[in-house]
Amino acid sequence: NIRGTGDSAVADVHVYEPPTIIRKPQAEFSVYLSDPHLLNLTCVARGYPQPRVTWYQEGDTQSLNQRSDLFTVVMTTSVTDVYSVKVESTLQFKGSGREKSGRMTSLLTRDMGNYSCQAESDKHSNTPVEHTKLLINFPPVLEATATRLAVSRLEKAEITCSAQAYPSPTFLWFYQGQQLTSGRSGVVVTQEPLGGIGRMKSRLVIVSVTNQSLGLYRCLASNLLGNISQ
Repeated sequence: NIRGTGDSAVADVHVYEPPTIIRKPQAEFSVYLSDPHLLNLTCVARGYPQPRVTWYQEGDTQSLNQRSDLFTVVMTTSVTDVYSVKVESTLQFKGSGREKSGRMTSLLTRDMGNYSCQAESDKHSNTPVEHTKLLINFPPVLEATATRLAVSRLEKAEITCSAQAYPSPTFLWFYQGQQLTSGRSGVVVTQEPLGGIGRMKSRLVIVSVTNQSLGLYRCLASNLLGNISQ
């Protein structure tokens, strides 16, 4: 002013942008277990400071970013303007733990399920999340069940058969080579879903065991891609 010049002051102003997901993976993927190509899921976020993008599979509390045996996360960043950073994160189904199936990029049946990408920032409490479902087409795989059953005459007997496949498996039961149907020959056949995509269980109930009930029973699980029996 007219009396002179005072001290100057400098203020350092930071403009924080909350993280947002600007490109999400498509809502659903459908692939084949035998597909030789590397599968990628991509999620793009922006914000300031630079947001962290983390991947999860439903049912697993550990982030996939830390599962280097099964997954590889590739990240690229770019500055969109002075106070905004864009992060592109690609989840690759690639790791040394897949080599036992033939290649580091081999898909596994347990890869099927729901995935999410989450954008986080130390300066903001909101954490936007986007979801995608991965469907893997494969023929039925039987789960371990008892192979022998001992019951007393006139008692009820129950045999179970569980399998996973996509599309979901259906079941047929055979006794001494003859197909069994519910309501005939004193048996009841049911089918029910188990936890997880494509996991099913079938029950064969023999209402009252007789000498004619003794013998070999076979369960056949099938879908459009194949079948398997035990």
